[in-house]
Amino acid sequence: RIDAERYPAFARLARGATWYRGATAVHDSTALAVPAMLDGRYPRPGLRSDVISHPANLFTLLSHSYEVNASEEATSLCPTSLCEPLGGTTLGHLSRGKVGRFRRFVSSVRRRPRPTLWFKHVLLPHVPWQFYPSGRRYRRHAPEPIPGLNGHTGFGVPWLVKVSYQRHLLQLGLADRLLGELLARLRRLGLYDDSLVVVVADHGIGFRLATERRAVTPENVEDLAPVPLLVKLP
Repeated sequence: RIDAERYPAFARLARGATWYRGATAVHDSTALAVPAMLDGRYPRPGLRSDVISHPANLFTLLSHSYEVNASEEATSLCPTSLCEPLGGTTLGHLSRGKVGRFRRFVSSVRRRPRPTLWFKHVLLPHVPWQFYPSGRRYRRHAPEPIPGLNGHTGFGVPWLVKVSYQRHLLQLGLADRLLGELLARLRRLGLYDDSLVVVVADHGIGFRLATERRAVTPENVEDLAPVPLLVKLP
């Protein structure tokens, strides 16, 4: 179930959507999972995240009949002829200003003369954990180290594992707030009922004692493989 008290936007969307509870990721790396989601092909060895994974993908297939407004983070899959290139953006840069970037994306959504694809790749919830659900940051500088928290020692200390999980859930609360702002704008513009809305994660994350958080192992695959997938039909 979805905790409607803590995550009201996800719960509200799920009530009017189809929740595919059996959805799973195809890779534990964003650079390989996201291309597979956009072109429908399993990850290939040697695929670089800064090139189009396949000429037939979500952007190119819809570009003939749809206006494409895409904002990507951490990958550059949309052709530069359709989308503004991401450039040499680093994860450290992406950790700053992500809330503002999402809100600018939301404010850009409006009625268009043509059918339109609005695509936003958001690194939330995602390390570095630094946000309360309100959007307030509790870390002055995102890259600042927290000794032991993300290393082997951190995963070997039960209290630190629990704190990591709590911080992840707090940042998930911010993701819920931003999703709510997007859905509210669609409703204000009278676009919600006519829109196909898809919300999905590219992979999961694990919080187990002395176990990898992101790399799949037999011990954590049940945490990393399942992903939320909500599809609201027009």
